[in-house]
Amino acid sequence: MAERLNQVAIDRIFASGGGGDLPVGEPAVQPYNFLRPPLPGKTVMRTVADAGETFVRNLAKLLSVQLRAPVEIEIEATEIAYFSEFAHSLDAPAAAFFFPAGRGSGSLGVLDWSAEVALVLVDRMLGGAGRPTGLRRPLTAIERGVIANLTSRTLETLTGAWSGLLPISSKISGFESTPAKSKRIRPETRVLTILFGWRTPYGTGTVSLGLPYAELEAALESAPAEASDAAATERVSRLLRSSRIKHSNLTLSAQLPPLRLPMRVVSGLREGQIIDTGRSVDAPVHVHLNGRLLYEAGLGRSKGRLGLRITRTVDTPNPDRSVHTKQGRVL
Repeated sequence: MAERLNQVAIDRIFASGGGGDLPVGEPAVQPYNFLRPPLPGKTVMRTVADAGETFVRNLAKLLSVQLRAPVEIEIEATEIAYFSEFAHSLDAPAAAFFFPAGRGSGSLGVLDWSAEVALVLVDRMLGGAGRPTGLRRPLTAIERGVIANLTSRTLETLTGAWSGLLPISSKISGFESTPAKSKRIRPETRVLTILFGWRTPYGTGTVSLGLPYAELEAALESAPAEASDAAATERVSRLLRSSRIKHSNLTLSAQLPPLRLPMRVVSGLREGQIIDTGRSVDAPVHVHLNGRLLYEAGLGRSKGRLGLRITRTVDTPNPDRSVHTKQGRVL
């Protein structure tokens, strides 16, 4: 009786154009663990929030200097996952650097820029425009060296943010374009994953960080109890308030200096009519924030659109709140 082919074998035959020998053996299967890692406690989340905010501030300063442009970074997600899931979630190809993290021998962390983001960073640091090209290819040896230097400086920033809790070395121990195939970290290892979103005038991107969660748990258990839970709660509340403020909406308006016109002129205005203001074209434009004058700006063009350049900060007092009296009105 002839051997029956399964669907995988049939797909391989069609993919190869029908030539060659039949595939032998079963394809490699990646097991999936449906049992999710336990969620971290409040103490861990407070620690992660404090360390993460410190790292974000310092990394934004570092990248702003390296890219010669303002960089904004914020934490987009924090969770506990197995390394196999974390590695498969990274973009392919990746630009993942492994580094020693924790007190245990062979305990590693991962910092991935993604190849697409890394290519933008390399282009900018080498004097290019730093525009996203949409390329998705592994880094060359030269590009990897440039990013490795930036990664070492980033790890120094990470070391300072996690000092006293999780020892992190700025020495790179390895690089992978496909972390999912790496044998450096066991697939079932629990990893604290933090996703950072960053924005520059040249584009946006994400940076993924993975730290050994077991090492963090051990450090928290051995650390002395915090002197004041109230102080720790206040720090977290301050971070939450800051996050809400950053995402609040404000009304920003640009206004030309006031112009007084007689009522007879206003009543005679028609569409297309030009009003002579009697002012120079270089007259400053007043920029108001929620109705309060804060800046003076000059009119111009940016990328084919009408734009403003802030020229001066105007120190105006906050508007006084209306005073409500208990005395009634006489009509």
